[in-house]
Amino acid sequence: MDILIACTVVAVLILYFIWKSGAFSSARNVAPAENKAAAQSPAQSPLDHKALIQDENFHILQGMAYADAGLLDQAIFEEKEASRVNPRSFPAWNNIGFFLFKAGRYADSARALEQALRLQPTLELVQNNLRNSYDKALETATPAQKESLRQRKEKLDAGTLVDFLNQGDQAGVTPNR
Repeated sequence: MDILIACTVVAVLILYFIWKSGAFSSARNVAPAENKAAAQSPAQSPLDHKALIQDENFHILQGMAYADAGLLDQAIFEEKEASRVNPRSFPAWNNIGFFLFKAGRYADSARALEQALRLQPTLELVQNNLRNSYDKALETATPAQKESLRQRKEKLDAGTLVDFLNQGDQAGVTPNR
């Protein structure tokens, strides 16, 4: 059943991108010589998988569709692909964090949400998601991890977490991704 839902979602997304590319309307409005040239252009091909591989929004939507179908591992993969295409993609990092949280991977969720917080430091949604991730991660962390998580949560509550994270990057210390 999950595979049927995933296949349906993929088909809908492909049809959406075909429609969005204007393949249906441009064929009627282009002169025959131009239409032939457009049909041969790989950049205009509605089923050009190479273009989809580099389309951040495609991966974000695909990830959300997988998550809606309950396929969290696939959803996380697609969101990571979106962040590969655009490392500064707030929706991708926020979704990665949220889907990791839903999958019970709380420390990983916190790391992804820290990235989202760097991109949107004043957004309460990210702050709340990150706070929830820290709380759950503290329940399952080792003693050494707990201290780091407590410090980060305190900095989040004080509004200084982004500065702390940025200072760590400048010192050459970055959290595992």
